[in-house]
Amino acid sequence: MGLLEELEQQAQMRGAGGDDAQRRKTERGTAYREKLEPALDALHAFLTELSQKLCALKPRTALRYAVPGYGDVVGYVEHDYRLRDDKQPSSREVVLEFDCAIASDESPVVEIDGASRVRALGGFFQRHRIGGMSQPRKDAAGELVGATFRAKGRIPLSASFHADAESGVLRMSFSHFDGFDTIVKTVPAGSYGSAAIILLTDGQSTTGPDPVDAARLAAERGIRVYTVGVGTPEGQILTGEGWSIRVRLDEDALRAVADLTRGEYFFAGNAIDLKRVYEALTTRLVLEKKQTEVTALFTAFAAMLALAAAMLSFFWFNRLL
Repeated sequence: MGLLEELEQQAQMRGAGGDDAQRRKTERGTAYREKLEPALDALHAFLTELSQKLCALKPRTALRYAVPGYGDVVGYVEHDYRLRDDKQPSSREVVLEFDCAIASDESPVVEIDGASRVRALGGFFQRHRIGGMSQPRKDAAGELVGATFRAKGRIPLSASFHADAESGVLRMSFSHFDGFDTIVKTVPAGSYGSAAIILLTDGQSTTGPDPVDAARLAAERGIRVYTVGVGTPEGQILTGEGWSIRVRLDEDALRAVADLTRGEYFFAGNAIDLKRVYEALTTRLVLEKKQTEVTALFTAFAAMLALAAAMLSFFWFNRLL
Protein backbone atom coordinates (compact mmCIF):
# COMPACT_ATOMS: atom_id res chain seq x y z
CA MET A 1 0.00 0.00 0.00
CA GLY A 2 1.40 3.39 -0.99
CA LEU A 3 1.69 6.36 1.33
CA LEU A 4 -1.19 8.22 -0.33
CA GLU A 5 -3.48 5.18 -0.08
CA GLU A 6 -2.59 4.72 3.59
CA LEU A 7 -3.28 8.38 4.36
CA GLU A 8 -6.59 8.17 2.52
CA GLN A 9 -7.61 5.05 4.47
CA GLN A 10 -6.75 6.73 7.78
CA ALA A 11 -8.81 9.77 6.78
CA GLN A 12 -11.76 7.52 5.94
CA MET A 13 -11.47 5.76 9.30
CA ARG A 14 -11.37 9.07 11.12
CA GLY A 15 -14.40 10.20 9.17
CA ALA A 16 -16.29 7.01 9.98
CA GLY A 17 -15.37 7.41 13.65
CA GLY A 18 -16.59 10.98 13.60
CA ASP A 19 -19.86 9.88 12.00
CA ASP A 20 -20.35 7.23 14.71
CA ALA A 21 -19.65 9.76 17.46
CA GLN A 22 -22.14 12.19 15.94
CA ARG A 23 -24.72 9.42 15.60
CA ARG A 24 -24.32 8.42 19.24
CA LYS A 25 -24.59 12.05 20.31
CA THR A 26 -27.79 12.44 18.28
CA GLU A 27 -29.19 9.25 19.82
CA ARG A 28 -28.44 10.54 23.33
CA GLY A 29 -30.14 13.84 22.55
CA THR A 30 -33.17 12.03 21.17
CA ALA A 31 -33.35 9.79 24.24
CA TYR A 32 -33.29 12.86 26.47
CA ARG A 33 -36.05 14.70 24.57
CA GLU A 34 -38.33 11.73 23.92
CA LYS A 35 -37.85 9.64 27.07
CA LEU A 36 -36.01 11.31 29.92
CA GLU A 37 -37.51 14.80 29.77
CA PRO A 38 -41.15 13.58 29.59
CA ALA A 39 -40.35 11.07 32.35
CA LEU A 40 -39.06 13.89 34.56
CA ASP A 41 -42.34 15.71 33.93
CA ALA A 42 -44.18 12.66 35.27
CA LEU A 43 -41.72 12.35 38.13
CA HIS A 44 -42.19 15.98 39.16
CA ALA A 45 -45.97 15.55 39.14
CA PHE A 46 -45.60 12.37 41.20
CA LEU A 47 -43.39 13.99 43.82
CA THR A 48 -45.65 17.05 43.98
CA GLU A 49 -48.69 14.89 44.76
CA LEU A 50 -46.70 12.69 47.14
CA SER A 51 -45.37 15.63 49.17
CA GLN A 52 -48.82 17.22 49.33
CA LYS A 53 -50.36 14.01 50.67
CA LEU A 54 -47.60 13.52 53.21
CA CYS A 55 -48.00 17.11 54.39
CA ALA A 56 -51.72 16.51 54.85
CA LEU A 57 -51.42 13.13 56.57
CA LYS A 58 -48.22 13.85 58.53
CA PRO A 59 -47.39 10.20 59.25
CA ARG A 60 -45.13 9.82 62.28
CA THR A 61 -42.07 8.31 60.62
CA ALA A 62 -39.20 7.38 62.92
CA LEU A 63 -35.72 6.94 61.48
CA ARG A 64 -32.68 5.30 63.01
CA TYR A 65 -29.11 6.00 62.00
CA ALA A 66 -26.49 3.59 63.33
CA VAL A 67 -23.30 5.35 64.44
CA PRO A 68 -20.32 3.11 65.30
CA GLY A 69 -19.17 3.64 68.86
CA TYR A 70 -22.33 5.54 69.79
CA GLY A 71 -25.51 3.64 68.95
CA ASP A 72 -28.66 4.61 67.05
CA VAL A 73 -29.48 8.25 66.42
CA VAL A 74 -33.29 8.44 66.52
CA GLY A 75 -35.21 11.10 64.63
CA TYR A 76 -38.59 11.91 63.10
CA VAL A 77 -39.39 13.21 59.63
CA GLU A 78 -40.49 16.83 59.50
CA HIS A 79 -43.14 17.16 56.80
CA ASP A 80 -41.84 20.35 55.27
CA TYR A 81 -40.93 19.33 51.74
CA ARG A 82 -38.96 21.49 49.33
CA LEU A 83 -39.33 20.47 45.69
CA ARG A 84 -37.06 22.13 43.10
CA ASP A 85 -37.26 21.77 39.33
CA ASP A 86 -34.21 23.20 37.54
CA LYS A 87 -34.93 23.25 33.79
CA GLN A 88 -32.20 24.13 31.31
CA PRO A 89 -32.27 23.92 27.48
CA SER A 90 -30.48 20.55 27.45
CA SER A 91 -30.65 19.33 31.05
CA ARG A 92 -33.01 19.06 34.00
CA GLU A 93 -32.79 18.26 37.68
CA VAL A 94 -35.65 17.51 40.07
CA VAL A 95 -34.74 17.61 43.77
CA LEU A 96 -36.88 16.82 46.82
CA GLU A 97 -35.51 17.89 50.20
CA PHE A 98 -36.76 17.55 53.76
CA ASP A 99 -35.36 17.14 57.28
CA CYS A 100 -35.31 14.61 60.08
CA ALA A 101 -35.40 16.17 63.55
CA ILE A 102 -33.20 14.26 65.98
CA ALA A 103 -35.04 13.12 69.11
CA SER A 104 -32.32 13.73 71.68
CA ASP A 105 -34.40 12.19 74.47
CA GLU A 106 -34.63 8.93 72.48
CA SER A 107 -30.97 8.89 71.43
CA PRO A 108 -28.29 7.55 73.76
CA VAL A 109 -26.04 9.57 76.03
CA VAL A 110 -22.64 7.92 75.75
CA GLU A 111 -19.45 8.49 77.72
CA ILE A 112 -16.39 7.82 75.58
CA ASP A 113 -12.94 7.15 77.02
CA GLY A 114 -9.73 7.14 75.03
CA ALA A 115 -8.22 9.90 72.92
CA SER A 116 -8.58 8.05 69.59
CA ARG A 117 -12.20 7.08 70.25
CA VAL A 118 -13.09 10.62 71.27
CA ARG A 119 -11.47 12.05 68.13
CA ALA A 120 -13.20 9.50 65.87
CA LEU A 121 -16.69 10.02 67.28
CA GLY A 122 -16.22 13.77 67.64
CA GLY A 123 -15.13 13.99 64.01
CA PHE A 124 -18.18 11.99 62.89
CA PHE A 125 -20.58 14.23 64.86
CA GLN A 126 -18.90 17.33 63.44
CA ARG A 127 -18.97 16.14 59.82
CA HIS A 128 -22.67 15.36 59.97
CA ARG A 129 -23.55 18.29 62.25
CA ILE A 130 -25.47 16.17 64.72
CA GLY A 131 -24.35 17.80 67.94
CA GLY A 132 -21.10 17.36 69.73
CA MET A 133 -19.44 16.46 72.97
CA SER A 134 -19.82 17.80 76.47
CA GLN A 135 -17.96 17.35 79.74
CA PRO A 136 -14.55 17.01 78.09
CA ARG A 137 -11.86 15.34 80.18
CA LYS A 138 -8.15 15.88 79.67
CA ASP A 139 -5.09 14.14 81.01
CA ALA A 140 -2.10 15.76 82.74
CA ALA A 141 -0.59 16.64 79.35
CA GLY A 142 -3.72 18.47 78.29
CA GLU A 143 -4.81 15.85 75.75
CA LEU A 144 -8.53 15.15 75.42
CA VAL A 145 -9.09 11.61 76.66
CA GLY A 146 -12.81 11.49 77.47
CA ALA A 147 -16.14 13.18 76.73
CA THR A 148 -19.91 12.70 76.78
CA PHE A 149 -21.81 12.55 73.48
CA ARG A 150 -25.50 13.13 72.77
CA ALA A 151 -26.98 13.65 69.29
CA LYS A 152 -29.09 16.72 68.52
CA GLY A 153 -30.12 18.91 65.59
CA ARG A 154 -31.47 17.94 62.18
CA ILE A 155 -30.43 15.51 59.47
CA PRO A 156 -31.05 16.78 55.90
CA LEU A 157 -32.44 14.26 53.41
CA SER A 158 -32.58 14.74 49.66
CA ALA A 159 -33.57 12.80 46.54
CA SER A 160 -32.09 14.15 43.31
CA PHE A 161 -32.92 13.12 39.72
CA HIS A 162 -30.75 14.61 36.96
CA ALA A 163 -30.75 14.02 33.20
CA ASP A 164 -29.09 15.77 30.28
CA ALA A 165 -28.85 15.48 26.51
CA GLU A 166 -25.07 15.07 26.57
CA SER A 167 -25.11 11.77 28.49
CA GLY A 168 -28.64 10.58 27.71
CA VAL A 169 -28.93 8.93 31.14
CA LEU A 170 -30.80 9.53 34.39
CA ARG A 171 -28.66 9.97 37.51
CA MET A 172 -30.39 9.43 40.84
CA SER A 173 -28.94 10.34 44.22
CA PHE A 174 -30.48 9.61 47.65
CA SER A 175 -28.76 11.25 50.63
CA HIS A 176 -29.26 10.10 54.23
CA PHE A 177 -32.08 7.67 53.40
CA ASP A 178 -30.13 4.56 54.41
CA GLY A 179 -27.81 5.78 57.13
CA PHE A 180 -25.34 8.64 56.74
CA ASP A 181 -24.62 7.68 53.15
CA THR A 182 -25.46 8.82 49.62
CA ILE A 183 -26.77 6.19 47.21
CA VAL A 184 -26.13 6.98 43.53
CA LYS A 185 -27.50 5.08 40.53
CA THR A 186 -27.25 5.86 36.81
CA VAL A 187 -29.96 4.53 34.49
CA PRO A 188 -29.77 4.71 30.67
CA ALA A 189 -32.99 5.82 29.01
CA GLY A 190 -35.26 2.86 28.21
CA SER A 191 -33.33 0.31 30.29
CA TYR A 192 -36.41 -1.31 31.79
CA GLY A 193 -35.53 -4.97 31.23
CA SER A 194 -34.66 -5.68 34.86
CA ALA A 195 -37.40 -3.50 36.38
CA ALA A 196 -40.32 -4.55 38.54
CA ILE A 197 -43.10 -2.55 40.16
CA ILE A 198 -44.76 -3.34 43.48
CA LEU A 199 -48.15 -1.60 43.44
CA LEU A 200 -49.88 -1.11 46.80
CA THR A 201 -53.48 -0.01 46.14
CA ASP A 202 -57.16 -0.81 46.53
CA GLY A 203 -57.36 -1.32 42.76
CA GLN A 204 -59.96 1.37 42.09
CA SER A 205 -59.01 3.85 39.39
CA THR A 206 -60.35 7.34 40.13
CA THR A 207 -58.31 9.31 37.61
CA GLY A 208 -56.00 8.85 34.65
CA PRO A 209 -55.89 6.04 32.07
CA ASP A 210 -57.32 2.59 32.63
CA PRO A 211 -54.98 0.49 34.82
CA VAL A 212 -55.23 -2.49 32.45
CA ASP A 213 -54.08 -0.31 29.53
CA ALA A 214 -51.19 0.88 31.67
CA ALA A 215 -50.36 -2.74 32.49
CA ARG A 216 -50.13 -3.52 28.78
CA LEU A 217 -47.63 -0.69 28.35
CA ALA A 218 -45.57 -2.11 31.22
CA ALA A 219 -45.77 -5.63 29.74
CA GLU A 220 -44.55 -4.37 26.36
CA ARG A 221 -41.44 -3.02 28.11
CA GLY A 222 -40.80 -6.23 30.04
CA ILE A 223 -41.79 -4.75 33.41
CA ARG A 224 -43.48 -7.07 35.89
CA VAL A 225 -46.08 -5.55 38.19
CA TYR A 226 -46.68 -7.20 41.58
CA THR A 227 -50.00 -5.93 42.93
CA VAL A 228 -50.81 -5.78 46.64
CA GLY A 229 -54.49 -5.26 47.43
CA VAL A 230 -55.52 -3.33 50.56
CA GLY A 231 -58.98 -2.63 51.92
CA THR A 232 -62.16 -4.69 51.76
CA PRO A 233 -64.55 -5.59 48.93
CA GLU A 234 -67.35 -3.89 50.89
CA GLY A 235 -65.38 -0.62 50.99
CA GLN A 236 -64.64 1.90 53.70
CA ILE A 237 -64.13 5.65 54.08
CA LEU A 238 -60.71 7.04 54.88
CA THR A 239 -60.50 10.53 56.35
CA GLY A 240 -57.70 13.02 56.84
CA GLU A 241 -57.33 16.69 57.64
CA GLY A 242 -60.26 18.20 55.79
CA TRP A 243 -60.72 15.40 53.27
CA SER A 244 -62.31 11.96 52.95
CA ILE A 245 -62.29 9.29 50.27
CA ARG A 246 -64.14 6.01 49.83
CA VAL A 247 -61.96 3.04 48.92
CA ARG A 248 -63.10 -0.42 47.85
CA LEU A 249 -60.87 -3.35 47.00
CA ASP A 250 -61.09 -4.41 43.34
CA GLU A 251 -59.25 -7.73 43.27
CA ASP A 252 -60.24 -8.54 39.68
CA ALA A 253 -58.47 -5.44 38.37
CA LEU A 254 -55.36 -6.15 40.43
CA ARG A 255 -55.22 -9.78 39.27
CA ALA A 256 -55.60 -8.62 35.66
CA VAL A 257 -52.70 -6.19 36.00
CA ALA A 258 -50.48 -8.87 37.58
CA ASP A 259 -51.42 -11.49 34.96
CA LEU A 260 -50.79 -9.18 32.01
CA THR A 261 -47.28 -8.37 33.23
CA ARG A 262 -46.42 -11.89 34.47
CA GLY A 263 -46.33 -10.58 38.02
CA GLU A 264 -48.38 -11.80 40.97
CA TYR A 265 -51.27 -10.59 43.14
CA PHE A 266 -51.18 -10.50 46.96
CA PHE A 267 -53.84 -9.52 49.47
CA ALA A 268 -52.95 -7.51 52.58
CA GLY A 269 -55.97 -7.14 54.82
CA ASN A 270 -54.05 -5.56 57.70
CA ALA A 271 -50.60 -4.36 58.74
CA ILE A 272 -49.47 -7.89 59.68
CA ASP A 273 -50.49 -9.24 56.26
CA LEU A 274 -48.70 -6.32 54.58
CA LYS A 275 -45.49 -7.12 56.44
CA ARG A 276 -45.75 -10.79 55.40
CA VAL A 277 -46.26 -9.78 51.77
CA TYR A 278 -43.28 -7.45 51.94
CA GLU A 279 -41.07 -10.19 53.38
CA ALA A 280 -42.26 -12.67 50.74
CA LEU A 281 -41.48 -10.27 47.91
CA THR A 282 -38.10 -9.40 49.41
CA THR A 283 -37.03 -13.06 49.28
CA ARG A 284 -38.65 -13.75 45.91
CA LEU A 285 -37.46 -10.85 43.78
CA VAL A 286 -33.86 -10.60 42.73
CA LEU A 287 -34.56 -7.77 40.34
CA GLU A 288 -34.60 -4.10 41.29
CA LYS A 289 -37.69 -3.46 43.42
CA LYS A 290 -39.44 -0.14 44.02
CA GLN A 291 -42.88 0.83 45.31
CA THR A 292 -45.62 3.18 44.25
CA GLU A 293 -48.84 4.09 46.01
CA VAL A 294 -51.79 4.83 43.70
CA THR A 295 -52.96 2.88 40.66
CA ALA A 296 -53.14 5.78 38.21
CA LEU A 297 -49.68 7.11 39.06
CA PHE A 298 -47.83 4.20 37.48
CA THR A 299 -49.47 4.72 34.10
CA ALA A 300 -47.01 7.37 32.85
CA PHE A 301 -43.51 6.04 32.34
CA ALA A 302 -43.98 3.19 34.74
CA ALA A 303 -40.34 2.32 35.16
CA MET A 304 -39.36 5.89 36.02
CA LEU A 305 -42.11 6.21 38.61
CA ALA A 306 -41.10 2.88 40.07
CA LEU A 307 -37.64 4.28 40.69
CA ALA A 308 -39.04 7.46 42.17
CA ALA A 309 -41.36 5.49 44.42
CA ALA A 310 -38.42 4.35 46.49
CA MET A 311 -39.56 7.37 48.50
CA LEU A 312 -42.65 5.42 49.56
CA SER A 313 -40.63 2.39 50.56
CA PHE A 314 -38.71 4.75 52.81
CA PHE A 315 -41.86 6.01 54.55
CA TRP A 316 -43.48 2.58 54.84
CA PHE A 317 -40.49 0.47 55.87
CA ASN A 318 -37.83 3.08 56.83
CA ARG A 319 -35.51 1.85 54.10
CA LEU A 320 -34.89 2.05 50.36
CA LEU A 321 -35.62 -1.14 48.46
